Amino acid sequence: MKLFNKENKKNKTKRKPFFGISHKASILVVGFVVISFATALAASVAAHTLIAISANVIGDRQLGRTMAITIDQDTAVRIYEEGSRIYYSLSEEEKADPTASTYLSRYTQLKDEDYLALQAQLKRLADTNTLKWIDLRIIDKENNRFVFLMDTEDRMDLRYAMGAWEYTDEAVPTFLSDDTTREAEEDENTEIDIDVVASIGSQGSLDDDHVFCTIAPFYHPDTGEVIGYIGIGEENALITEDVYSFVVFYILIAVLFVIIIVLISRVFFRWLIVKPVKQLTKAAQRYSDIDDKLHSEPIFANLKIKTHDEIRTLADSMKDMELDLASYMENLTTLTATHERIEAELGVAESIQTSMLPEALTGYEGVRDFEISSYMKTAREVGGDFYDYFVIDDDHIGLSIADVSGKGVPAALFMAICKTLLKNAAMEEPDPAKVIEQVNRRLCENNPEIMFVTVWFGIYTVSTHTIDYVNAGHEYPALYRALNGRYELVIEDHDLVLGFDPDLKFTRHSMTLEEGDKLFLYTDGIPEATSASDELYGTDRMTDCLNVITAEGDCGSVIFDDLISDIENFISGADQFDDMTMLLIERTE
Repeated sequence: MKLFNKENKKNKTKRKPFFGISHKASILVVGFVVISFATALAASVAAHTLIAISANVIGDRQLGRTMAITIDQDTAVRIYEEGSRIYYSLSEEEKADPTASTYLSRYTQLKDEDYLALQAQLKRLADTNTLKWIDLRIIDKENNRFVFLMDTEDRMDLRYAMGAWEYTDEAVPTFLSDDTTREAEEDENTEIDIDVVASIGSQGSLDDDHVFCTIAPFYHPDTGEVIGYIGIGEENALITEDVYSFVVFYILIAVLFVIIIVLISRVFFRWLIVKPVKQLTKAAQRYSDIDDKLHSEPIFANLKIKTHDEIRTLADSMKDMELDLASYMENLTTLTATHERIEAELGVAESIQTSMLPEALTGYEGVRDFEISSYMKTAREVGGDFYDYFVIDDDHIGLSIADVSGKGVPAALFMAICKTLLKNAAMEEPDPAKVIEQVNRRLCENNPEIMFVTVWFGIYTVSTHTIDYVNAGHEYPALYRALNGRYELVIEDHDLVLGFDPDLKFTRHSMTLEEGDKLFLYTDGIPEATSASDELYGTDRMTDCLNVITAEGDCGSVIFDDLISDIENFISGADQFDDMTMLLIERTE
């Protein structure tokens, strides 16, 4: 493939590079050194700042504990206890707007003479210690809220009014100690641990409003238990003159060091890199001027580069490349375009298939005395397995798991058709056998490739905990009975798979789940997982593993994760050749 004709080559002007390798190497060295020094400087300043913040936080915490002892404790205890009682006695609807007058009026009974006297005392302490504010608050950890009961700072809005609350992830960055009792704090062996209160909410920036707050626990004088907190707000002014002096000195040293490194590197790079690269550049220019590259005399083979490094390796590689570059470039363009198109289409198909699988039982509003869990891992980008669970009405839930013959895109398309037909039919027909018969007829109407699918489909009646189901050529489900504490396969006569005969009739079966029972459904990718020695995992190992898992922890995610882990240990790195899909329904009450 010719990129230039002779006329174009005659008109080309060969110019000496204005911005050569030596210049670029010097700039790279300068950039690298500057970035290194800047990173080290930033880390040093950050470490100093964090140390200063930690010191202020610990100091404020000790100040808060001192205040907790010196203030009128009887009044403080009353405010904490009455405030907590009022807050937790209200419903979430009443607390929905923390600045509403109807909500805040519930706390007016707290504001008596003792309250005002304590507020004045805290304000004097704040002024004496040059603090932004001092407040009394409780923490609703369940809902991630600060509830303010007293504030020494005069504010125009009601954000910090008596009884007002705000979410912890919206608050000024706040530091909270983990003391739970006065005895734990006074224990000399207890290490003080102060964390950002983001452990309750989400962490904000310490630069928010240039203020941070430290919360010290307030212990009940009699019981020693934490009944509230004293908040201390302080201006975030932590950068000192020492830090600025350090920065200036550091920069001066960095400039001197950069100058020395640049001078040395220019000489080194010119000898080690620039000269051999120029040889390669001239050879490449000569090579580009050749019309018939496949039949011309070799160019790169005559180079004499003796650096014995990557440049020498590059020169040798260019010698080999010279022999087949033209044909390679021509084929590469076509292959790359085809590969990218296939990858993009498979990515879209995988995304579409994943979006078709349910993540939750959408639309069900009844009593949830049952749980449904699911898992699927495809062997390729898209697979032929599927599962589904959906609400038919207030008392019935549709359950299905299926395995389409074949792999890849054809199986995925057939899977999408089966899933849609099955769900639509279940919405109209209460008998699972009739549902499967209708789906089978529709699949047989236009199936030139004679694809088929194994299906287990059931309708779960919530009020009676019964499951009416049909097994059309699918794997035997495993039933866990809480009475005997073991999984056992439900071995019954299979009906034929869907997609062959439109006149097939299907058998309806039924079972009832007692409290604690579980029904485990799966595709053949589980028992047919094969080890490197061509040994199948099998249903016996599967049920044995399920029984062990259930003895240790029986939620759906634990069962799936532990079972997959056991399978992976069994196959010992062998490739997964089939999709693995699981569905679990369990009666919890």
